[in-house]
Amino acid sequence: MNDEMALPEVDELFALLGNETRMALLRALWNRLDFVRYVTENRSGTSYSDLLAAVPTDDSGNVNYHLRKLDGVLVDRRDEGYVLTPLGYNLMREIERYDDYEYRTVQEWIVADPCPFCAGELVADYHREVLSVRCRACGGLGEDGNFTFVQLPSSAAADRSPSALLDVATGTLFGRVRASLHGTCWDCHAPMDRTLECCDDHDVAPNGICRNCNHRYRTRIDTACTECGTRGRGPLLEYAIVTPGVAAAYDEAGLGPTTAGPWPYRLTALGDGVESVPSDDDHVAELSFGRDEIDRTVRIRPVDDDVAIDAQ
Repeated sequence: MNDEMALPEVDELFALLGNETRMALLRALWNRLDFVRYVTENRSGTSYSDLLAAVPTDDSGNVNYHLRKLDGVLVDRRDEGYVLTPLGYNLMREIERYDDYEYRTVQEWIVADPCPFCAGELVADYHREVLSVRCRACGGLGEDGNFTFVQLPSSAAADRSPSALLDVATGTLFGRVRASLHGTCWDCHAPMDRTLECCDDHDVAPNGICRNCNHRYRTRIDTACTECGTRGRGPLLEYAIVTPGVAAAYDEAGLGPTTAGPWPYRLTALGDGVESVPSDDDHVAELSFGRDEIDRTVRIRPVDDDVAIDAQ
């Protein structure tokens, strides 16, 4: 695709896709695509004759017309044949996922491990492609007992036990937190803005949640992608949990993401984690993990419009 060519408007794109012959051409190119050759630009195109054979029509003029419509937007024409453009590739990848889509739900279940804050029951469910966990006895990480919300495609729930689904969701959460830790959007990989938040009047109620900020922890991180608008918010303790030194220390003790699994590790680390804010002026947060075999501290501080993380 010409780098200076403007992308079509959404309505124009839908019009391109809303034609049986054009979709047959795109599917033919997708079915013949070799990913390694595609990403290395060593792409042998699909010949015109092969495309003509894949389209349910004998009218070559009609095929030529639709190829011209796709050319430079979803399809590139080369000396050796036709290939998908990056936009065409991404669209066909999503269409293939839709072709195989099956909506799944998992009814509410009681999680085997108790809440790390109050030892009460944790209940989980998966519907509308979101896995959620909440505590029945305390406020969890925020009001109403909320503990975990992770968006997962429906395919993640296929042929998995509830406990395995919790591990998948937690591993996904860790990946997103690590991306955010490096200032990168986990969806589109564009730069992500990060803002350190600190409750200046943290007044914890009996359920463990602050009466003023409605969160368990005083320090939080708010993230927003500068390109796609993806947003996230969570306690700074989540950053500390995915810090390599902390995870490695827990793994050495048999309690880490590799040895115990992502979900049990998160529960243990949340239960062990201690938050302190040594200075109200600069909102530096120290997040410590201490038990007999583990002694790790992560220090997170604001720097200009971003944050800096120091692991000990």
